[in-house]
Amino acid sequence: MREFKIDLFNPIIFEDNQSCLKILQDEKICPRSKHIDVKYYFVRDLWKSKNVLYDYCPTDSMLADILTKPLQKIKICKFRELIGTCK
Repeated sequence: MREFKIDLFNPIIFEDNQSCLKILQDEKICPRSKHIDVKYYFVRDLWKSKNVLYDYCPTDSMLADILTKPLQKIKICKFRELIGTCK
């Protein structure tokens, strides 16, 4: 992670799902989300203790998509420039 110049002391996870972030911040679980697994509570504990920060990132700016989804050529070129692999 240091080679990528990523600070290991304050990791931030960018999420493009606003509902996910809302559930993370909400203290109570609504009946429609009662199926959420124990892993959710682990993630919430990390957020509450400020060991991991979560922030919203619009889908159009989600750089991880270049590694996880098939994209159109325009988005591939845009993301390659943003991560510095193409000039």
